[in-house]
Amino acid sequence: MRRRVTIPMAVVALMCMALAPVARADHVSAEEIAKRCVVTANRLADRCVASNAATTQRALAAIRKLLEEGKEDAAIRTARRAAGIITSQSDLCVRQIRQMCDRCIEVLLRLDHPELARRVHAACGDAVERVRHSQRRALSALRNALPSGEVSER
Repeated sequence: MRRRVTIPMAVVALMCMALAPVARADHVSAEEIAKRCVVTANRLADRCVASNAATTQRALAAIRKLLEEGKEDAAIRTARRAAGIITSQSDLCVRQIRQMCDRCIEVLLRLDHPELARRVHAACGDAVERVRHSQRRALSALRNALPSGEVSER
């Protein structure tokens, strides 16, 4: 199973787009900053959720094939590798969502908009939870695919 570089690069591009208005906060309203931050957090979460689902589906197909061939050890290794990828991707996404959101919240507070900062904080929390939920779902699917149900995340 190969790791793809496209997710981190896409995440960086989205972060740059979201933080561009933060860098020029004097030319953009606080409401627009908050809106862009929430949209970016949701896009990051959507990409991570989709990536976790795609990684899981590829791994499940490979695991089923290996089990049909009687190669349970190889199926377990495949599941563990996929679990590691999913966990790493999810951790990276969560870290990037939080960093971007922290920066947005800091700017909104500096601009004296605590209510908008609270809304961004809540939306970012929801985005992080969607990523973590997709991670839990993916790891559960990998566990359920194996007769032993054993999959460590790393």
